[in-house]
Order: sequence, then structure tokens, then C-alpha cells
Amino acid sequence: MEKYKNVVFLVLLLLISGATHVFTIMKQRPQSVHMWAMCDRGSIARNYAQEEMNLFLPRVHETKEGDGITGLEFPIMNYGAAVLYKIFGFSEFWYRLLMFIVYACGLYASYLITGFFLNNISYRYLSIFLFSITPILTYYAANFIPDTASFGFMMIAWYFFFSYFKQPSFLDLFF
Repeated sequence: MEKYKNVVFLVLLLLISGATHVFTIMKQRPQSVHMWAMCDRGSIARNYAQEEMNLFLPRVHETKEGDGITGLEFPIMNYGAAVLYKIFGFSEFWYRLLMFIVYACGLYASYLITGFFLNNISYRYLSIFLFSITPILTYYAANFIPDTASFGFMMIAWYFFFSYFKQPSFLDLFF
């Protein structure tokens, strides 16, 4: 079991995600009380794909009196979704999948971080399990709101931070 702990973690993550219905919303349209924000993020990604792929000019479809250029907190995810739209065609699935992948990588980084503090593999699994089944995090894991992607990137950065202090390397410091 110890030899396959990373594979076991991945399988458990997929099972938990399936049990909490993360995969059932993958092809759905934006919904919930944050639907307006989700639609804006989706609109920006689609405009990147349809108009021009200029990272510094995010646009929404609803323009009122302007050209649709808007402010955006983290356009990398929208841009990544636009690249997937260009490759595979437009579907909300690609945006949600990208968000879920970043979220899952963040959970995996969290699991690796627990290895710095906990030697018992069962406690590591339990801590990540309890962390990953929170309703808000589960719902937004594969959604348009950038908070879960921010969480994922933050946990990845924390992993490299702890890894650098455990055994300093330029690569860990760079990441």
C-alpha cells in the first residue's frame, strides 16, 4: 500500500469527486447564486477564443456602452479555457475540466504537504478527505469561479515552499 500511495490518493480523489457529484455538473450551464459571475467568466473565455487571444484585453459579451473590455482578477484560467475551446470546440465542459484539474492538483499538493507533518498515511488520507468534502469546495471544484483555481495554485506554491525548506533546491525556489 505504501508503494502505491499516490495512485491510491488519485483513485480516492476520483471516487470522492464522483460521490459528491462533481462530475455530474461538468456539462451543465452556469448556475447558482453566482450565475452572473460564472457567465462573465465563461463569456471572457469564449471571447478570447472567438475574437483575439490577447491576454490583456478580456472582454464580456454584454457591452452596454463600451467595447466589452473588463477587469479580471486571474485571466490565466479563462485563457486556458479559450485555448481548449479553440482545440476542441466550445463547451462549458472544457472550462470546468480545467478548473477541476487545477483543483485536483491543489488537493494532491495538500496531500504532499501533509507528508511533511504526518508520518501515518491514514491520517494524511483522512485530513485531505475531511478537507475535500466541504460543500462549498466540492461545488465550486469544477465551476467558473476562480477561487478553486486560486486555492489549487496556492497549495501547489505552499508545497514548493515547504519542499524548499526541507531540502533547498533552485527548482523548488523558482516554483
